[in-house]
Amino acid sequence: MLLIKGVYLNIKEELIENKKTRSHIIMGCVLLFVGMLLSFLTLHDETFYKTKIVKINDVYEKIEREYKNKEKRIKQTIKGEIVNGSHKGKSIELSHKYYSSQVYDDVYSKGDRVFIEKNNEGYSISGKKRDHHAVLMIFILLAMLVMVAGTKGITTFLSLIINLIVLFGAIQLYIRGINLVLVISISVILFALMLLGFNTGFSKKTYSAAISTVVSLFIATLISYLVMKLAPEPNYEFFEYLPQPYDVYDAKLIFIASIIITGLGAVMDIAVTMTSLVSEILRKNPEVSVRELKKSCAKVGDDVLGTMINVVFFSNVAAAIPFLILSLKNGIDVDKVLKYNVFFDIVRFFTGSIATVLAIPVSAMVAVKIFRKREEQ
Repeated sequence: MLLIKGVYLNIKEELIENKKTRSHIIMGCVLLFVGMLLSFLTLHDETFYKTKIVKINDVYEKIEREYKNKEKRIKQTIKGEIVNGSHKGKSIELSHKYYSSQVYDDVYSKGDRVFIEKNNEGYSISGKKRDHHAVLMIFILLAMLVMVAGTKGITTFLSLIINLIVLFGAIQLYIRGINLVLVISISVILFALMLLGFNTGFSKKTYSAAISTVVSLFIATLISYLVMKLAPEPNYEFFEYLPQPYDVYDAKLIFIASIIITGLGAVMDIAVTMTSLVSEILRKNPEVSVRELKKSCAKVGDDVLGTMINVVFFSNVAAAIPFLILSLKNGIDVDKVLKYNVFFDIVRFFTGSIATVLAIPVSAMVAVKIFRKREEQ
């Protein structure tokens, strides 16, 4: 009788789980359909833009010049139609030049929608309209999160939106003159709390992981800052997206701010893993010795450390690989690329890796302190 009851309960649990999975898949498919619909509507939302938009009908190309390194400069003669504003329906001819390597240039094709701006010679293209692609990608991400994680996927997406709002707010504060490192430091604390809170709930485990994340990141950043103080000043001319002309102090602040953020994801992952491990061990065996706890933490740390450092590597240094390939293709020496362009990515990688390594002992110590106190109470 007990055996039959056990089998019945297992079947019931499987049916409930299958029902949940089906509902998640259905919800994900609905979100994909909504995303495709909104993407189509966004493609044709030109009336909401003040900037003139042109739909390209024909493109003619002509090679203007060929260089020794096989690079070509190509001229595009573009014919299109203005689709918004007072000149809607008017035909227009535009000229655009790009290099075959396409390092800094866009190539336009028939069917593209582009923004145009008036200059001394008439009109020129200022950029491509891509908002419909962004809308579709957002809904694909949301649909996949729902299919895989259900309601937790939705909370993850909400935490991502909130963190984007926090980041936008931080940038606005910096533009208004507030110290960027201070603003980013506060933002990192909010990022950690929001991401961990929405996914695991606002509990002692969340606060422990958040404290571990922040402490590990700031120790690693402090180490990098001290090394930068002792080392010669880097050449910020090649620092990406730095406005020209730049101030060295501002460039340094922006670089330090990017260092603080660089390993946030990997450090949080380690912090959550170690905090959960310590919490579970102390829950099952409150009398466990510090030595045994250290041994368990070290074993789990060894398992996850390599993977997390690779995550930091691929999110930092790997971003420079396309530029490295293009530089080599165009005859630029490797040492020059590493010295001037990839240097900042390498520094961010090492700082993120240091923070990831530090997260293991820091998370274990913070978790032991918090959860041992709870067990004593």
